[in-house]
Amino acid sequence: MSRRCRRRFSRFLWSVFPHLSLVSCLLLYSLAGAPLFQWLEGSAEAGQSQAEELLGKLWNVSRSGGDWTFLSSLFFCCTVITTVGYGNLTPITVPGRVACMIYAAVGIPLMLLVLADLGGILAGFLSKTFEYFLESWHRRVQRQSNTPPKFATFPRGPHKSSTQSTLDSRLSVREPLNLTEVLKSQATVKRRYMQMRNIDIFELIVMKENRNELPYKCPFKKCHSCPDLDIKPTSDSVIFNFDNLGEEVDRLDVPVLLIVLIVVAYIMLGAVILPLWEDWDTLEAFYFCFVTLTTIGFGDVFPAHPNYFLLLSLYTVVGMAIICMAFKLMQNRMVGLYKQCIICVSRGNVQMTPAKSQS
Repeated sequence: MSRRCRRRFSRFLWSVFPHLSLVSCLLLYSLAGAPLFQWLEGSAEAGQSQAEELLGKLWNVSRSGGDWTFLSSLFFCCTVITTVGYGNLTPITVPGRVACMIYAAVGIPLMLLVLADLGGILAGFLSKTFEYFLESWHRRVQRQSNTPPKFATFPRGPHKSSTQSTLDSRLSVREPLNLTEVLKSQATVKRRYMQMRNIDIFELIVMKENRNELPYKCPFKKCHSCPDLDIKPTSDSVIFNFDNLGEEVDRLDVPVLLIVLIVVAYIMLGAVILPLWEDWDTLEAFYFCFVTLTTIGFGDVFPAHPNYFLLLSLYTVVGMAIICMAFKLMQNRMVGLYKQCIICVSRGNVQMTPAKSQS
C-alpha cells in the first residue's frame, strides 16, 4: 500500500471515528441495559399465578416469566430509548421502574444524538447523490448544446478553380472587407470566444476539484519552524464538524417526491421481510413498521419472535434516522410553503423574515 493510500485510509478512519463512537455508545448502552432489566424483572415474574398469567395473555399484556429473556430485554431497551413503547413488556417491580426511568433519562438524549448524526450522514449522502446526477445531466445537455457545427464551404459568386481559390484564400487577409463580411467574422469570433470561455470554466472546475482532493500536508515541520503560525491538525476539522451536528439537513434541497419514495421503500422493505417469521400479512407488517418508525407505538401489533429482536432493533434505529431526515426536509418545505401562502394572502403586508440564531 502506497503512502498516499495509507494517508487517505487514515483520514477516512478519523472522519468516521466520531460517528462510530456514537453508534458504539448506543449499542453498548443497550447491551448493558438488557441484563439489568432481565435480572430485575425476571425474578419477580416467576411469582405470578397461572390465572393472572392467563388473564394477561388474553388482554395482550402478558407478563410471564419467559418474557424477560436477554433478547426480549434488549428489545425492551430499544423501545424505551426510541420512545416507541409498545406496552407488551413493562416493568412491574419498584427497582425495575426506577431503573427504567433512569435508563430512559440517559438513553433518550443519546438516541436523539445518534439519530441527528445518522440523519446528517444520510442527508449528505442523498444530497450529494442527487447533485451528482443533476450535474451529470446538466453537463450532458451543455455538451450537446456546445457541440461545434460541422463547417461547410459555400461558393460566393461565380465558381473558381482550386488554384484560384487557394490564391484568394491566401490573399483574403490583406484585402479590405465589406460590412457584411466584418459582421460575419465578428459573429464567428464571438462564438469561438464563448466556446473557449466554457472550456476555461470547465478547466477551473476540474482544478478546484483536484485541489480539494489533494492530501493535507503534515503540519509538524511548519509548526516547529514557525511556532506562531496557527495551524490546526487534521483531526480538529472532524471535531469542528461535530459542533454542527444535524445541521446538514437544513442545507439540503432534495425533491419531496424523492424523500417520500425513500421512506416508502424502506417501510416496504420491512413489510416484505417481517412476514417471513411473523404471522402477519404485508399490510399488517407495513402498519407495524410505520407505527414503529414514527414512534407512535400503539401496542396493538408487536413482534412475537424474540430471536429476531436484535435485527428488528437495528431496523428500527436506521429507519428512525431516515424518518428524522425526511421529517426535517418536509418541515423545511412546509415552512417555505407557509411563508409563501402568508405573503400571498396578506398581499405583501406581512414580511416573513428568517429567525435570528441566538448566541
